[in-house]
Amino acid sequence: YTNVEKVEEHLIVHEATHLKQQELNLDEWVDLYIKDPAFRLKQEIEAYGNQYKWVRARTPVKVYDNFLDQCADALSSSLYNNIISFAEARSKIRHG
Repeated sequence: YTNVEKVEEHLIVHEATHLKQQELNLDEWVDLYIKDPAFRLKQEIEAYGNQYKWVRARTPVKVYDNFLDQCADALSSSLYNNIISFAEARSKIRHG
C-alpha cells in the first residue's frame, strides 16, 4: 500500500452518514437516492452538514468558512444535477 493516500477524516464522516442512512434498507435507499432528487438532496444535506460540523469543530473560522463554500459548491453543481442554488446549499449545510 505504498501509493495509497490517506482519506481525509471529514470524508469518512460524510460517508459514515450515508452508511447510517442505509441501515434500515440498503436496496430501498439506493433506489430512492437514484430516482428521487428530493430524497437525494435531503440525504446529501445531512451528509455535508455532518462533514461541515466535523471540520468546524476542529479548524479556525477562515478554514471552516471556506470549507462550507466548497461543500455548497459541490452540492449545487452538476454532480447533483444543479438541484439547489449555491446560497441555499450553503444555508442548509450550515443550519441543517
